[in-house]
Amino acid sequence: MEEPQRTDLTYITERIITVLCPAECPEPLYQQNLQEILVMLQSKHQHNCMLINVSQKNEALNRLKHKVLDTGWLDHLAPNLDQIFSVCSSMEKWLQTHPRRVVVLHCRGGKGQLAVLVASYIDFSSMLNSADLSLDHFAMRRFYSNKLSALMTPSQKRYVWLVRSILKGGLKVSPSPLFLFCVVLHGLPRLRLDGECGLFLRIYQGSQAVCTSAVHPVSAPPDGPAPL
Repeated sequence: MEEPQRTDLTYITERIITVLCPAECPEPLYQQNLQEILVMLQSKHQHNCMLINVSQKNEALNRLKHKVLDTGWLDHLAPNLDQIFSVCSSMEKWLQTHPRRVVVLHCRGGKGQLAVLVASYIDFSSMLNSADLSLDHFAMRRFYSNKLSALMTPSQKRYVWLVRSILKGGLKVSPSPLFLFCVVLHGLPRLRLDGECGLFLRIYQGSQAVCTSAVHPVSAPPDGPAPL
Protein backbone atom coordinates (compact mmCIF):
# COMPACT_ATOMS: atom_id res chain seq x y z
CA MET A 1 0.00 0.00 0.00
CA GLU A 2 2.17 2.83 -1.28
CA GLU A 3 -0.46 5.58 -1.58
CA PRO A 4 0.48 8.51 0.71
CA GLN A 5 -2.75 8.39 2.71
CA ARG A 6 -3.18 4.64 2.97
CA THR A 7 -2.37 2.50 5.95
CA ASP A 8 0.80 0.47 5.50
CA LEU A 9 1.26 -3.10 6.81
CA THR A 10 4.78 -4.51 7.15
CA TYR A 11 6.00 -7.88 8.41
CA ILE A 12 9.21 -6.98 10.25
CA THR A 13 9.57 -10.66 11.12
CA GLU A 14 7.14 -13.56 10.70
CA ARG A 15 5.69 -12.77 14.13
CA ILE A 16 6.09 -9.00 14.53
CA ILE A 17 3.97 -6.82 12.25
CA THR A 18 3.49 -3.07 11.99
CA VAL A 19 0.38 -1.19 10.90
CA LEU A 20 1.26 2.45 10.15
CA CYS A 21 -1.32 5.11 9.35
CA PRO A 22 -0.16 8.62 8.32
CA ALA A 23 -1.58 11.53 10.28
CA GLU A 24 -3.13 13.07 7.15
CA CYS A 25 -5.21 9.96 6.39
CA PRO A 26 -8.95 10.83 6.63
CA GLU A 27 -10.92 8.94 9.27
CA PRO A 28 -13.22 7.06 6.84
CA LEU A 29 -10.25 5.86 4.78
CA TYR A 30 -8.37 4.87 7.95
CA GLN A 31 -11.34 2.80 9.16
CA GLN A 32 -11.68 1.13 5.76
CA ASN A 33 -7.97 0.31 5.56
CA LEU A 34 -7.95 -1.00 9.11
CA GLN A 35 -10.87 -3.35 8.46
CA GLU A 36 -9.22 -4.68 5.30
CA ILE A 37 -6.00 -5.34 7.19
CA LEU A 38 -7.81 -7.06 10.07
CA VAL A 39 -9.64 -9.36 7.66
CA MET A 40 -6.29 -10.34 6.16
CA LEU A 41 -4.72 -10.91 9.60
CA GLN A 42 -7.72 -12.93 10.71
CA SER A 43 -7.50 -15.20 7.67
CA LYS A 44 -3.78 -15.77 8.15
CA HIS A 45 -3.39 -15.83 11.95
CA GLN A 46 -6.95 -16.46 13.26
CA HIS A 47 -7.12 -15.44 16.94
CA ASN A 48 -3.36 -15.51 17.49
CA CYS A 49 -2.94 -11.72 17.09
CA MET A 50 -2.32 -9.22 19.85
CA LEU A 51 -2.61 -5.62 18.69
CA ILE A 52 -0.54 -3.03 20.56
CA ASN A 53 -1.53 0.58 19.95
CA VAL A 54 1.46 2.89 20.54
CA SER A 55 -0.50 6.01 19.55
CA GLN A 56 -3.11 7.89 21.55
CA LYS A 57 -6.11 5.89 22.73
CA ASN A 58 -8.44 4.96 19.88
CA GLU A 59 -11.95 3.72 20.63
CA ALA A 60 -12.19 2.06 17.21
CA LEU A 61 -9.41 -0.36 18.18
CA ASN A 62 -11.15 -1.31 21.42
CA ARG A 63 -14.17 -2.54 19.44
CA LEU A 64 -12.07 -5.13 17.63
CA LYS A 65 -12.37 -8.85 18.35
CA HIS A 66 -8.61 -9.23 18.73
CA LYS A 67 -6.70 -8.81 21.96
CA VAL A 68 -5.76 -5.11 22.18
CA LEU A 69 -3.18 -3.43 24.42
CA ASP A 70 -3.76 0.33 24.33
CA THR A 71 -0.68 2.15 25.62
CA GLY A 72 -2.13 5.66 25.37
CA TRP A 73 1.33 7.03 24.51
CA LEU A 74 1.36 10.63 23.29
CA ASP A 75 3.07 11.82 20.11
CA HIS A 76 6.50 13.48 20.51
CA LEU A 77 6.74 12.58 24.25
CA ALA A 78 8.82 9.62 25.34
CA PRO A 79 6.88 7.06 27.44
CA ASN A 80 8.28 6.51 30.91
CA LEU A 81 10.56 3.56 31.64
CA ASP A 82 7.91 1.57 33.52
CA GLN A 83 5.60 1.78 30.51
CA ILE A 84 8.30 0.69 28.07
CA PHE A 85 9.32 -2.33 30.14
CA SER A 86 5.67 -3.26 30.76
CA VAL A 87 4.82 -3.32 27.04
CA CYS A 88 8.00 -5.21 26.15
CA SER A 89 7.16 -7.77 28.83
CA SER A 90 3.62 -8.17 27.46
CA MET A 91 5.00 -8.73 23.95
CA GLU A 92 7.48 -11.32 25.19
CA LYS A 93 4.89 -13.26 27.22
CA TRP A 94 2.40 -13.30 24.33
CA LEU A 95 4.97 -14.53 21.79
CA GLN A 96 6.49 -17.13 24.11
CA THR A 97 3.14 -18.70 25.03
CA HIS A 98 2.57 -20.22 21.59
CA PRO A 99 4.76 -20.34 18.44
CA ARG A 100 1.85 -19.28 16.19
CA ARG A 101 1.12 -16.06 18.06
CA VAL A 102 1.97 -12.72 16.44
CA VAL A 103 2.15 -9.11 17.64
CA VAL A 104 0.72 -6.26 15.57
CA LEU A 105 2.15 -2.82 16.42
CA HIS A 106 -0.35 -0.12 15.47
CA CYS A 107 0.76 3.49 15.02
CA ARG A 108 -1.32 6.39 13.72
CA GLY A 109 0.52 9.66 13.16
CA GLY A 110 4.15 10.15 14.21
CA LYS A 111 6.31 7.02 14.20
CA GLY A 112 8.57 8.05 17.08
CA GLN A 113 6.68 5.99 19.67
CA LEU A 114 6.84 2.93 17.44
CA ALA A 115 10.60 3.45 17.12
CA VAL A 116 10.92 3.56 20.92
CA LEU A 117 9.11 0.24 21.30
CA VAL A 118 10.89 -1.56 18.45
CA ALA A 119 14.34 -0.42 19.60
CA SER A 120 13.56 -1.27 23.24
CA TYR A 121 12.19 -4.70 22.39
CA ILE A 122 15.30 -5.53 20.38
CA ASP A 123 17.34 -5.15 23.57
CA PHE A 124 14.66 -6.61 25.85
CA SER A 125 14.03 -9.83 23.96
CA SER A 126 16.30 -12.84 23.97
CA MET A 127 16.47 -13.28 20.22
CA LEU A 128 19.98 -14.62 19.90
CA ASN A 129 19.38 -18.13 21.27
CA SER A 130 19.12 -19.74 17.82
CA ALA A 131 20.03 -19.01 14.22
CA ASP A 132 16.40 -18.33 13.25
CA LEU A 133 15.92 -15.87 16.08
CA SER A 134 19.17 -14.15 15.16
CA LEU A 135 17.71 -13.43 11.73
CA ASP A 136 14.62 -11.93 13.41
CA HIS A 137 16.87 -9.75 15.53
CA PHE A 138 18.73 -8.56 12.44
CA ALA A 139 15.46 -7.83 10.60
CA MET A 140 14.18 -5.71 13.49
CA ARG A 141 17.41 -3.71 13.65
CA ARG A 142 17.35 -3.10 9.91
CA PHE A 143 13.71 -1.98 10.00
CA TYR A 144 14.45 0.36 12.93
CA SER A 145 17.53 1.85 11.27
CA ASN A 146 15.99 2.30 7.81
CA LYS A 147 12.43 3.32 8.67
CA LEU A 148 12.19 4.73 12.19
CA SER A 149 15.35 6.02 13.85
CA ALA A 150 15.48 9.31 11.92
CA LEU A 151 11.92 10.16 13.00
CA MET A 152 12.56 10.14 16.76
CA THR A 153 12.78 13.18 19.00
CA PRO A 154 15.91 13.64 21.18
CA SER A 155 13.87 12.64 24.24
CA GLN A 156 12.71 9.41 22.61
CA LYS A 157 16.28 8.55 21.61
CA ARG A 158 17.44 9.17 25.16
CA TYR A 159 14.83 6.81 26.59
CA VAL A 160 15.91 4.08 24.18
CA TRP A 161 19.46 4.62 25.45
CA LEU A 162 18.22 4.45 29.06
CA VAL A 163 16.46 1.13 28.43
CA ARG A 164 19.55 -0.33 26.77
CA SER A 165 21.81 0.88 29.59
CA ILE A 166 19.55 -0.55 32.29
CA LEU A 167 19.31 -3.93 30.55
CA LYS A 168 23.09 -4.11 30.21
CA GLY A 169 23.55 -3.25 33.87
CA GLY A 170 25.48 -0.06 33.19
CA LEU A 171 22.78 2.18 34.64
CA LYS A 172 20.90 1.83 37.92
CA VAL A 173 17.59 3.55 38.60
CA SER A 174 17.85 5.50 41.84
CA PRO A 175 14.78 6.38 43.93
CA SER A 176 16.54 9.46 45.28
CA PRO A 177 15.36 12.84 43.93
CA LEU A 178 17.49 14.73 41.42
CA PHE A 179 18.05 18.49 41.39
CA LEU A 180 18.29 20.50 38.17
CA PHE A 181 20.70 23.41 38.51
CA CYS A 182 21.19 24.56 34.92
CA VAL A 183 20.39 23.81 31.28
CA VAL A 184 22.93 24.33 28.49
CA LEU A 185 21.67 24.85 24.93
CA HIS A 186 23.97 24.15 22.01
CA GLY A 187 22.44 26.52 19.50
CA LEU A 188 19.23 28.55 19.53
CA PRO A 189 16.39 27.37 17.27
CA ARG A 190 13.87 29.56 15.45
CA LEU A 191 15.46 32.96 16.08
CA ARG A 192 13.40 36.02 15.28
CA LEU A 193 14.54 38.50 12.66
CA ASP A 194 16.17 40.62 15.36
CA GLY A 195 18.39 37.66 16.40
CA GLU A 196 16.60 37.05 19.69
CA CYS A 197 14.22 34.41 20.98
CA GLY A 198 12.22 33.72 24.12
CA LEU A 199 13.21 30.57 26.03
CA PHE A 200 11.35 28.78 28.80
CA LEU A 201 11.67 25.44 30.56
CA ARG A 202 8.70 23.13 31.15
CA ILE A 203 8.94 19.96 33.23
CA TYR A 204 6.56 17.05 32.75
CA GLN A 205 5.65 14.23 35.08
CA GLY A 206 4.20 11.58 32.82
CA SER A 207 2.15 13.57 30.31
CA GLN A 208 1.27 16.37 32.73
CA ALA A 209 3.20 19.65 32.93
CA VAL A 210 4.13 20.20 36.59
CA CYS A 211 6.36 23.27 36.31
CA THR A 212 6.93 26.06 33.77
CA SER A 213 9.60 28.72 34.09
CA ALA A 214 9.33 32.35 33.14
CA VAL A 215 10.21 33.33 29.57
CA HIS A 216 13.82 34.49 29.18
CA PRO A 217 14.68 36.70 26.18
CA VAL A 218 18.02 35.52 24.77
CA SER A 219 20.23 36.88 22.00
CA ALA A 220 22.27 34.50 19.88
CA PRO A 221 25.88 34.55 21.16
CA PRO A 222 28.71 34.88 18.65
CA ASP A 223 29.91 31.39 19.60
CA GLY A 224 29.48 28.79 22.30
CA PRO A 225 26.39 27.49 24.13
CA ALA A 226 23.77 29.70 25.71
CA PRO A 227 23.23 29.07 29.44
CA LEU A 228 19.68 29.20 30.79
